[in-house]
This record gives sequence, C-alpha cells and structure tokens, in this order.
Amino acid sequence: MKYLFIELQIQDGERRHTHRTLHTTNCKNINFAAQRYAATYWGDSSRDFGGNAWYAHGGEIAIECTDVQELTKPEYDFLQGLFYGIKPNVSIPNDELQNFSQQEIDEFKENWGQTESEVCSALCLDEEEAGAFLVNDYFYYDDKWYEKFSSMYSEREIVIAEYLKNLS
Repeated sequence: MKYLFIELQIQDGERRHTHRTLHTTNCKNINFAAQRYAATYWGDSSRDFGGNAWYAHGGEIAIECTDVQELTKPEYDFLQGLFYGIKPNVSIPNDELQNFSQQEIDEFKENWGQTESEVCSALCLDEEEAGAFLVNDYFYYDDKWYEKFSSMYSEREIVIAEYLKNLS
C-alpha cells in the first residue's frame, strides 16, 4: 500500500482553486495513480494531449495534477487528523504510561486545559450549541476540557492526552 498526498489545480469557469487530498493506492507508479485520481475527480474526463490538464463537462472544468508526494504511514495518519479530524492510531505501551512524572501531567493540564466557556469563546460557539461538539472532539478531565487530538501536541503530549482520556 502506498500513501499519497495529491494536489490538484481546478479551473471551473473563472474560478480557480486548489484541491489537496490524501489517497491510498496499490499502484506501483505514484504519478500514474495521481493522474488517474485527477482524471476521475469530476467524473469522466478527457485529456488535451498538448497540455497537462484533464477536461470534464465538455471542457468547462480543467483539472491539473500539480503535485504528488509519497508519504509514510505515520505522516499519512497525522495528515488525516489535520484534514479530516481522524485520530491516528496511537498505541501506548504500558511501560510508557508508567514513566510519566506528575510534573509532566501538571504541565500538560496547565498548557492545554480549557474551561467550557474558554473553548466556546475560541470556537465562536455559544454554550448551548457546544455540547455535541465538545463530546466529539474533546475529553473532560479534572474540571477542564482537552482536545482528543491536536496537531499542536508533541508526541509525548499525545501519549499523555491518551492516558488522561482513559482516566476520564
């Protein structure tokens, strides 16, 4: 299995935008896999052999693959968390859990813990709307809310967050 980061430039009438996606493939040639993704992005399309773009809807939409990079599995999992809010599969060995100092846990709580009103203020939510959002994306521990997964956590902080989440 190969893990890809693909970037497309889309021209839809006068509107031009960039589309970035993660993609998995068993294809040996990542450039071919990326071109196939571009060719089927907006349904069936055809290629202008003089250029690099694929054209869909009778030529009204141009799709050009501008970048493809092969990622490692950890990089792919990390980007999935950023793009789609999917928590990576973090395995926590038991001996790792035993190595936390109380100071590390206290620092994590001090740096990352937020009251419900602080979270709502940062996310521009009123507290009545926040309930489902908080439960899906945060965990509650020791009178504070913590993100279940944050791209700003260090590797050690991810493990500490998992540890505290399991205690809550």
